[in-house]
Amino acid sequence: MNDEVHSIEFSEDGSQIIINDKDSNGNPVPRTPITKGDDVGLFVESVVSALLPDDIRNAADVGAMLKASGIADGLSRHSQTTGENPFGFDAPAPPPAPQPMTFRDTVDDGYGEPISLEMLAEDSFPEPDKNASLNDIGLATRNAFSSYLQQAGISNAQIINGVEVINEGNIVGYGREELAYVNVAIPGVTETSIVFPAELTPQQWKAINETILSERAKGNQITPQMFSNLGIENFMGIQDFRPNSGDEDGPLD
Repeated sequence: MNDEVHSIEFSEDGSQIIINDKDSNGNPVPRTPITKGDDVGLFVESVVSALLPDDIRNAADVGAMLKASGIADGLSRHSQTTGENPFGFDAPAPPPAPQPMTFRDTVDDGYGEPISLEMLAEDSFPEPDKNASLNDIGLATRNAFSSYLQQAGISNAQIINGVEVINEGNIVGYGREELAYVNVAIPGVTETSIVFPAELTPQQWKAINETILSERAKGNQITPQMFSNLGIENFMGIQDFRPNSGDEDGPLD
């Protein structure tokens, strides 16, 4: 783009860019070197501005050109001057990992409006249908857990539902009781899978999800004992319904 420029080179230590103009015989005549500063954007803008012909430089927004070319903010200079990064530029730092959310955080409510995870837990309570089968009640609670945990940033939860006999009744079957349950496991978060009855009160549902989010945010491993004070009948006993309950890792594999 600039016929007056003969060539571009680095200084021996790689700390400077040297632009060579042409003399009347076409030989290189070095300009004053441009030293790499700590601000990569300014450095590249200086080099580009020095290379452009006057008519283009005066008519162009060099900063906008650089931004459109993909030069990222936040680049820094380092001592590397050879190999894959001969210009001595560090790649931009990766974005920080998202922090685990708690009840205080907000998410999209599905209609473009923010909603706190506390309010979302209240809104997502799986209201039991008294006319539904136990399997359908368990499935509804399973889906509610899955949807809520996904919205709270937990995408790897392993959730299954089932029905277990908790009282065989008498010899002709009277008094037989069954329990619909949901088995929740979060790899790296729960110590083992945790069994909850599918039919919960709104208070229990909210407390369970708050405990999961708050303990995860603290970096604590979640255990069944953390839910034993929620008034769930025989809560520790129903942990025996875990698949592979004799296996220490349960379904977390």
